Parts: sequence; C-alpha cells; structure tokens
Amino acid sequence: MTRQDPVVSVVVATHNRCDLLQQTVASVLGQTVGDFELIVVDDCSSDGTWEWVSGLSDERVRPFRLEQHGERSTARNTGLRAARGQYVLFLDDDDLLTDRALETHLHHLRAHPSALGSIASLRLFDTKGGEAVLAIIDRARLQNIWQDTLFGWAACCGQILFRTQVVRSANGFDPSHSFVEDHVLLLQLTRLGPFVLVPDVALRYRLHPGTARPLRIWALMHEVRGAAVAGLRGKERRLGERILDARSLLRSTGEARTDRRHRIRTPWTYLQAYWAVASMYLGSALMRFELANSRSLFRWLERGYTGWDGQIDLSVRGRSNRDGRFAPAQGNAEALQNRPVGRTE
Repeated sequence: MTRQDPVVSVVVATHNRCDLLQQTVASVLGQTVGDFELIVVDDCSSDGTWEWVSGLSDERVRPFRLEQHGERSTARNTGLRAARGQYVLFLDDDDLLTDRALETHLHHLRAHPSALGSIASLRLFDTKGGEAVLAIIDRARLQNIWQDTLFGWAACCGQILFRTQVVRSANGFDPSHSFVEDHVLLLQLTRLGPFVLVPDVALRYRLHPGTARPLRIWALMHEVRGAAVAGLRGKERRLGERILDARSLLRSTGEARTDRRHRIRTPWTYLQAYWAVASMYLGSALMRFELANSRSLFRWLERGYTGWDGQIDLSVRGRSNRDGRFAPAQGNAEALQNRPVGRTE
C-alpha cells in the first residue's frame, strides 16, 4: 500500500438493481471516515446501472464493468483484485452501512492487530417497516470462531471488514458457489486465526422480494461444511466430523418435535444434542451469548443455533423479540430500534 492508497476498500458487486444500488452507494459515501475507496463492479447489468455509476463525480468511486454476466463471486473477485486498501469489505448492492460502520470496524481492528477481520452486529429491515437487531455478542472480544462457523454460526460479508491480504491468500471467493460463497470463504479464513467480534450494529440488511435464497439452504450449507472438513487431516478432521455430527443432532431435535413419526425419539435426540452443545459451550463466547438470549435450551436447539439457515420473516405476528431476531412490522419496531446492542470495551 502506497501513501496515496486508501485505508479501506468497499467492494459492491451489482446486477440490475440500480435503484437499490443508489441507496447502498449513498450509505458508503456518508461514512464518518473518509479514507476509503468504493469499488462498484457492474456484473453486466441492463438497467442503466453502468451509465449511472460511471457518471458519478466522487473521486472515491471506482467503477468496473464485466462484459459477461459472471455472478457475485466473480464480480467480487474483480473488486478484490482492484482493491488498494489495507482492509476490504464486501457489501451487497441492496444493503446499507450505518454511518459509523467503517469507523467502528477500524477502531476494533487497530485495537486487535492479530485479528484477521472485524465482525459487527446487524439490523434487519423489510419493506413493511419491520426491523430487528441481530446482535452477535454482548461486548467486543477477540475469538477463534472456526468451530462455531462449522457448527452453524454464520455472518454475511457486509458485517465483516477483512484484512485484504488475508482474503487474497485464500484466493477470494469460490466462483463455483453463487449463494453460500461468503460462508465458504469464512470457513477457510476462520481456520487461520481469530476475528474480533463487535456488538455495535454496522450493517442494515434488507429483506425484500428480490432477496434470493434457495429452499434447500440448510442442506446446501451442510454440504459446504462437509466439503471443508473433508479437506482436513488427523485430529482437526476428527474434530470437524464431531462438530458436523452435533449439527445434525440439532436438526433432528426439530424433526422430532414437529413430525409425529419422530416424536418417540424426542427425549433421546434432546439428550444427544444437549451433550453436543455442552461439549462446545465453555470455549464459545458466541454460543454462550446465543443461549443467554434464548428463552430455553430446547427452543435454541430447535432453531438450530442461528436463524441464518432458514427464512427470516419480520412480519410474523406474536413472535418473541427477546433474542433480538424477530420483530413485528408494527408495534414493537420503535422499542426495538432503541434496544441496546451491546457494550464495547
């Protein structure tokens, strides 16, 4: 990095979402820190995206265009190759950064020089006015999270500010994946070192009809986790296999509760799942926080550690907001907006 290079590179891959992209770009350009570049990679859009982004006069914006549609991983890798910053954040074209997002991430990464990246909390919002904070931790801490990631914990790339060289060492995103490419990358990188977990909200994650999510998301995530473990050896592979077995047991608890054919197995599957969770509990700050914010162990087990492996609907009425995951479109939205996200050290 030369003296003229920015500290942070924000990469936005986009395809035919010009209206939403304009809001995303505005959220980046409105950051409280100014030493960044915004790399927008137009993945062969046909809705005027290229004309709009290439016409921006802000010198911090660097537009690139793919002549053939290459999907999100290819577009993100194009941005990664062009990035000049010491740190890089990959932001989806329909999500928004909070005003202090980059400032927050940089503060914690500079305070934890051994961290490979900073992972912040997020706020979900939908088109009906529903909002919910998805807090990941109660206070900032440095944590090895490979086991948690393999077990089922997940973060989207808009929550994470990576050290650029770390992502490049992993060759960026796997272009063979178009839906879970961020989780595949996180599985790789969390094996290499710790991340700093941050309670502050740095991302506003938009839920809308255009959000693509395959119906078999749980099976797809399980497949990529299995592939990650298959490439390991010795004790690390055996540990990974035990973690995946525990993950499958959590899935079984939900089936045992909802399917009459499996109800006879309920006590046994709960016992097995409880033991699997207990074996990881003490070493995982993420798991302790998840459990502390759930109504009960059984409810947590049925949900499967995190809501990211299933659909999230903010408009559902009558769901509890205690764990910070769901909020009705009306009524509790205002209270939830004022809910404290966590403490920083």
